[in-house]
Amino acid sequence: GDHRDLHSFPTRRSSDLDLLIRGEPEISLSVFINSQLKDLKVKGLYTKEIDNGIAEVKDLSLLPLPDFNAVDVTGYSPYIYRSSSNKVIPADIENNKIAGGVLEFSRGCPYKCPYCFKQYFRNEYRKKEIKQILDEIDALKELGINYIYFIDETFNLRKEYIEPLIGELKKRGMYFGCQCRADIMEEDLLEKSRKSC
Repeated sequence: GDHRDLHSFPTRRSSDLDLLIRGEPEISLSVFINSQLKDLKVKGLYTKEIDNGIAEVKDLSLLPLPDFNAVDVTGYSPYIYRSSSNKVIPADIENNKIAGGVLEFSRGCPYKCPYCFKQYFRNEYRKKEIKQILDEIDALKELGINYIYFIDETFNLRKEYIEPLIGELKKRGMYFGCQCRADIMEEDLLEKSRKSC
């Protein structure tokens, strides 16, 4: 059906939602909850009668440090790409001897691959400040996390931002995984990533 019809969303049909926030909900959801669900002009709010577009966080530095104590983050297995031909996974990760967490350093990708789920938003590249992501990494490390999987659309899009982050991960003894574009990967960045773990 028409993407603008709330009833066409599978989530809407399966859960009988009265409303939802489309897009990047962190700030819009907070505003809506703090209004006691009365601010019907919140960006991204979508009901059968209301379409406030798609929420997007233009400045990731506005996002607060997540409350990692809200759930037992050590209860989750690390998200790691595995295949029978992949020989580079450290043994302690492969044998589940460390705990993993998921973080996001950047959002957005300027590429327009036809198979990508990216629709309506997340085109503009945005990143967190290095201190901001390091605070998140340190908070997870304090909880026993030793492996971070970055869910960025294209982790290697801006080498000048990624290299310092990789160096900081190495200083902290943290393993990491990510999604990268092979066509823009530079050999020196790949080598620094390999040596960081």
